[in-house]
Amino acid sequence: MTGTTIKVEGLVEVDAAVESLAQHAGDMRSLATAISTAWYVKEKGWLDSGGRGSFPGLTEEYAKTKAQKYGEQPILKASGAMDEALTGKDSPDSVYLVTENELTVGVAGRSGQIASYHQKGEGNLPARHVYDDLIIDEFKSEELGLIAVGELTEYARSISLRVV
Repeated sequence: MTGTTIKVEGLVEVDAAVESLAQHAGDMRSLATAISTAWYVKEKGWLDSGGRGSFPGLTEEYAKTKAQKYGEQPILKASGAMDEALTGKDSPDSVYLVTENELTVGVAGRSGQIASYHQKGEGNLPARHVYDDLIIDEFKSEELGLIAVGELTEYARSISLRVV
């Protein structure tokens, strides 16, 4: 009777690679740059389009005052500080915190106060949502998974796993 011998090579290496991939996937720090960059692009598009046309216009009186003080800036842009803080992590008023389990982006300081006024609408100021549920939901459903898969695929290839 002839026996069959099966020899498995590289099992230790495969186990190590899969373990490394699992650790990488569970650590938000490895995905933070890609996720935040995509979020800032999405947020910038939202702000630049005036909430896709949903932001109420300025009153005639305020439009004149704003033009005198800041020039012909669009709605939600005066000095540009709030826009910069909402659309990137390098502004002094940007909030960008990354832990193993969480990524937080936001806005603080004077820009945060102004963003809050716009988000809620106060006094004569109508609400112009700088963070809108629509784009948050779109981002979560359309982009977040693709970013994670892309980043994990890149990492898997970097540790010599074949991705098909």
